[in-house]
Amino acid sequence: MNRRILAATLGLSLAACATTPPRYQARPLAPPAARLFELTESTGPGLYGSIDLERLRELGLVASPQGKDGAAKKSGSLGTMLVSGLASATTVSNDEGQRQLFARLAVYGAVLSEWTAWPHVQKLGFSIPITNPEDKEFIKSSLLLIAVDRGEAANREVLQGFLALGRAAAARSGELLTTHGGALCIERPELPFPLCLSGGDGYYALGTQPALVKASEQLAAAPSTARAAQASPMGLRFRMDPMGRAELRVEGTAALAVSVRLDGVQPKMVAQLEGMVRGYLARWDEDQQTKRELLAATLAETNATLAADPQAPAGLKAAAQKLTPESITDRDGYLRQVRQSFKIEPLERGLAMSLSLPAALVSNVGSSMSEMNAPVVVGVVGVLAAIAIPNFIKFQCRSKQSEAKANLKGLYTSERAFQAEMNRWSESFQEIGFQPEPGTRYNYCLGASCLPCTFAGCRQVAKGANPCAVAPAQAPIPAPVPTNLKGRKSAPPPPPAEPPQMCAFAQLSSGAESNYDVWLIGPDGELAHPAEGCR
Repeated sequence: MNRRILAATLGLSLAACATTPPRYQARPLAPPAARLFELTESTGPGLYGSIDLERLRELGLVASPQGKDGAAKKSGSLGTMLVSGLASATTVSNDEGQRQLFARLAVYGAVLSEWTAWPHVQKLGFSIPITNPEDKEFIKSSLLLIAVDRGEAANREVLQGFLALGRAAAARSGELLTTHGGALCIERPELPFPLCLSGGDGYYALGTQPALVKASEQLAAAPSTARAAQASPMGLRFRMDPMGRAELRVEGTAALAVSVRLDGVQPKMVAQLEGMVRGYLARWDEDQQTKRELLAATLAETNATLAADPQAPAGLKAAAQKLTPESITDRDGYLRQVRQSFKIEPLERGLAMSLSLPAALVSNVGSSMSEMNAPVVVGVVGVLAAIAIPNFIKFQCRSKQSEAKANLKGLYTSERAFQAEMNRWSESFQEIGFQPEPGTRYNYCLGASCLPCTFAGCRQVAKGANPCAVAPAQAPIPAPVPTNLKGRKSAPPPPPAEPPQMCAFAQLSSGAESNYDVWLIGPDGELAHPAEGCR
C-alpha cells in the first residue's frame, strides 16, 4: 500500500519529460515563497503537505528545467499538466456548464503555453485546516501553493494573459474572470464559490478570497524560526481531534526512507490496523512463495524441453539455464530489499511503519520517469484519480453506516428487554426507553413509529418517502407517523402480536436523486442491508 501511495504521489509531481542533467543543484525558494510554505508545516487540525520538486530533481525523479533562463519550454511541465488535466476534466463532470468551463480553461492554457514559457516549478504544497469534518466550510480556508523560480513581474504577466483571455470569452458566455485585490478570480454559477489565483515573488497561491487574505497575513508576518528548512522530498500530515494524528514522510538523498506514524489513536483501532498490515504482509509472502514455486517448476520444464531439442540454439539453452525464479520476478533484488526493510513498531497509542527504497531503485525509477512525456503521466494520474476518488468517497459514506448498525442493535436490545418485562411488544420509542444520541444521520422506525434524523441538513422521515414502510423483511406496514415524545396522549394503537419491524434509513450521498441507505434488524438480532446508499 505504501509503495502505491508513493508512486501515485510522485506521479502528480512529474513536470517535464527531458533527460535529467547530471548533478542537478536544487534552487532555494524565494523568501516570500518560503514564508508561505510555512503554512504547509502546520501541526494544527487538518491536512497539510508538500512535494519538494527540487529535491526530487536531485534524485532524478523529476526532470530539470529547459532553457538557459531556467524556465521550462513552452511545451513543458506546468503548462502541459494543466492543459491535459483540464481537457481530461471535460469528460469527468456530468454538468454541461462545468464541461464548457473546463474546455475554455484548457484552451486558455494552451494559448498561454504558445505565448510564454511557463515558470519552473520548485515546490507544491497545500494547507487545509479542518476543525470539523462535517462542516464543508473548511474548503473556503484551503490553499494550494506553487513555488516557482520566477519573479513577481513574470508571474503577474501570466495572470494578465489569463485575464485578457477571460475578456475575450465574456461576450459569448458572460464574464468568466474578474480581479479582486490583485488576484484573478473565476466566479461562475457552476462553481460553489469564487476561486482565485494570486502571483507574487516566487509563488502562486490558489484558493478563495478569504484563503488568499490568510496568505497575505502570512507574508506580512515575521519568518518562523521554530524549525529549520526541511530537506524531505515529500511530507503529509493529518490531524483530526479526537481521531488522532497521522504523518507520512519521505526522506533521503539517494536511498529513500518512507515512514508513516499514527499517534493519539484508540487502542482498538491501532490493533485492527496492525492486524490488517501484518495480514497483508503475510499474504504477500505467501504469494511470493507460490509464485517462486510455480516459476521454478515451469523453468525446470522449459530447460528439460530445450535440452531434448537438438535444433534449439545453444545460447538459448544457456540463457534459460541461468534463470532462477528470483531473477524473473525481482531481477535486481529491489522487492526483496524493500520487504526486508519494512518495519512495524506499536506505540503506546499509535503505530509506526517504515520501509526503505534502495538508491539503485530510485535511480532506475528516475531514469524511467524521465523518458515518459507529461501527457502520458497526466493520463495515468487521471486514471488513478478516477479510481481512487470515488472509492475514497464511498469509504467516507460507508463509515457513516456504523451509526445505523449500532443504534439498531441498541433498539433491538431495548425492545427485547421490554417484551421480557411486560410480556408484549411495543411500537413506542418512549415506552421501551430508547432515544438515540443527538446528531443522527438516520431516521429510525419501530413499526409505524419513526424518529426523524437530527443531523443538520439530513432528509427527515416527514419530508419524503419512507423506505422502511415497504422493506422486504416483514409484511408492509402503514405509513410512518412521528412518535409523540412530549407526553401528549393520543389514542394508543393495539400492541403488535409479533416483534415490530426495526429499521433505519438515511440519504448519505448528496443530491435529490440519491438512493436511501436502508438497514433492518430481524427478530433474531441479525442485521440486513436491503438497500445500499453508498454508490
